[in-house]
Amino acid sequence: MNLKFLLLAVILGSLSLFACSDDDDYTPDQTLRESFEAKYPNATRVSWEKKGIYRVAEFWLNNQETHAWFDTSGEWYMSKTELKTLSALPVKVQDSFKKSEYSTWKIDDVDRVERPGSEVVYIIEVEQGKQEIDLYYSQEGILIKTVVDDDSNPEDHLTNTLPASVKDFITKNYPGARIVEYEIEKGNLEVDIIDDNRGKEVVFDLKYNWQYTEYKVARTEVPQNVMDALDASPYKDFHIDDIDCYETKTPKTPSYYRFELESGNTEVKINIDTNGTITK
Repeated sequence: MNLKFLLLAVILGSLSLFACSDDDDYTPDQTLRESFEAKYPNATRVSWEKKGIYRVAEFWLNNQETHAWFDTSGEWYMSKTELKTLSALPVKVQDSFKKSEYSTWKIDDVDRVERPGSEVVYIIEVEQGKQEIDLYYSQEGILIKTVVDDDSNPEDHLTNTLPASVKDFITKNYPGARIVEYEIEKGNLEVDIIDDNRGKEVVFDLKYNWQYTEYKVARTEVPQNVMDALDASPYKDFHIDDIDCYETKTPKTPSYYRFELESGNTEVKINIDTNGTITK
C-alpha cells in the first residue's frame, strides 16, 4: 500500500510540475533576446511569456511597466506602456478627453501603444455601469475611434502586414492622411487614419481590396435631405445617439449615414443613403 501511495504522490507531483510549466516562464533564444535588447537597451526587470505565436516581454523602462510583442524571429509588433493616470497623457489628449461625452465616466486604465510604421496612440479605458469603452486618441488629442471593450487580447488582432497596395490606396484617396493604427478584426484589415483632422477607419478584406471607410459625423454635417428622411420616418421622435458616415462606392464620397437611435428602452440602427432612402 505504501508503494502505491508513493507512486501516486510521484505522479501527482509530476502533473503539478507540468501544470506550472506554462507560458508564463519563457526563455527567449539569442536572436529574440538580441532584438529586444537592441530596441530596449535600458530595460530592467525583464521577463518573458508565450502568447500564441508571439513572445511577449514584460519589463520596466523610465519607471513605467511595458509589454512588447515579438515573433519568434525577433520582429517587433507592438509595445503597450501602462501610464496609469490621466495626468501622464499629453496635455492635448487630457483636454480632449475632459471635453468629451465620456469625461464623467470612471477611468479604468490609461495606456500608450506603439506600432511599427504608425503613430503613437493613447488609449483611455472608461466604464459606466455595465458599459466599457476604449477611447483611442492621437498625440494631438484627436479621437480616432471608440471601441466597446470585449476583453480580447492584443495578440488576437496583431499584424505587421500593411502592404504597399494598402498604403498606396490611402495615399491616393486620402492625400495627406496619417496612419495611426491597423489590425485584423472580423476577417478584415482595419486601418485607422487621421484625415482632415478627423479619425477614419479604412477597411480592406484580407486580399487588400477596399471595402468601406467609416467615421463619425455631427448632426450639422448630415445633408438636409437625409435629415428630412429621418424626420418623415417612424423614428422622428427618437433620440439620436450617434451618426456614422460610410463611404462604400467611392472614397471621400459619402454613400449613407448610419443613425443609432433610442426611445425609452428601444434602440435601433437605420441607414439613410444620400438619396434619402431608409434601410436597416
